[in-house]
Amino acid sequence: MQKIVCELCGSKDFTKEDGVFVCQFCGCKYTLEEARKLMVSGTVEINRSQEAINILKNAHETFDSQNFEKAYDLYTEVLNIDADNEESVLMRGVSAGWQSSVKNCRIVETEKAFNRAIDIRHKKYGDTPEFFTFCTKCIEEYGKVLSGISILFNNYEQNMASAGFSVGFSNVGLAVETNRKMQEYCYSRSAEICEIIDKIVEDYDGSNDAFFEAITLFLTKAYDYYKLSHIADPCILRNEIENIKGIQREKEHKLSQKRIDEYWKRHQEERQALELERASIKNEISVLETEINNYSNNEQIEKINQEIADLAKQKSKMSYLKIKDRKQIDTIIKAKQDECKAINDQLLPLKESLLKKKNNLREKIRNIDNELTKDRC
Repeated sequence: MQKIVCELCGSKDFTKEDGVFVCQFCGCKYTLEEARKLMVSGTVEINRSQEAINILKNAHETFDSQNFEKAYDLYTEVLNIDADNEESVLMRGVSAGWQSSVKNCRIVETEKAFNRAIDIRHKKYGDTPEFFTFCTKCIEEYGKVLSGISILFNNYEQNMASAGFSVGFSNVGLAVETNRKMQEYCYSRSAEICEIIDKIVEDYDGSNDAFFEAITLFLTKAYDYYKLSHIADPCILRNEIENIKGIQREKEHKLSQKRIDEYWKRHQEERQALELERASIKNEISVLETEINNYSNNEQIEKINQEIADLAKQKSKMSYLKIKDRKQIDTIIKAKQDECKAINDQLLPLKESLLKKKNNLREKIRNIDNELTKDRC
């Protein structure tokens, strides 16, 4: 027997109203000609992908309105249709986590969902931008739930402590211990996720600020749980944060270098021209440095300085009683020093001019180097 199957939701429950066939599940209407095209016989294999997409959209909207209980049920509906829908796996676990209370903490569901969602996504896409973009969302959502639960239990302790006598000191102590254990739990879960993050980062071959920012924020919050639980050595997390930042810088550098190499591979003539210009300028600088050294090591000045040194040595050997002779030497030394100064004053403008030319040429080399090494986005 042939039946009409709704192409939108897969339902076979139809009624005829005003000459058209109406799906009783989703309300979609079909003309007689359209209905004939939808008629099938025997066992029907229904493609419910569109239905799953519609439910998932509704689930996201419900989650955004913070109706986590209903969102949880809607994500479950999607998974009943498509068990490997990683988006629903993740957000169902996140919805469970946000329903946590002091008496019923559901963070384990979130953690399991985090692991499974990443695993499903990787099997589908491998180490691709689609996978790492999804990882960013996983890390962000899981981090938010951990932070929310940390705040929940910390507030619980503070509220109990404020109540004091009215709740009894034994209950206050119990609240303190409960909070400490939960912060320790959040910390230990964060440490375990760090191992997963390390593997993801190791395989990541791209530069995505959002991806690395999500990881860094996650690890930074994990350090907050440590401070509230007073366990282990926080250096582990601090080192992890610095390690992630270092990996990010390294990967960004490699990507940048790859773009630069690809650019110059396509513009070899331009590169050769720049390199020839750079070599020519270096030769000019070398010539200038020789001239500058000649001015700095002026033979006439060196000769006068040697004469001054000899006179000073001669004076040092004289008796202090030979006042007239010592003064005569001082006068000669002063005259020679003035002579040196006069020569230096004459050479200084020439030397400064050469130094200025040298600095201008160095600036040209820096500009060429920047052109050769700048990123080509």
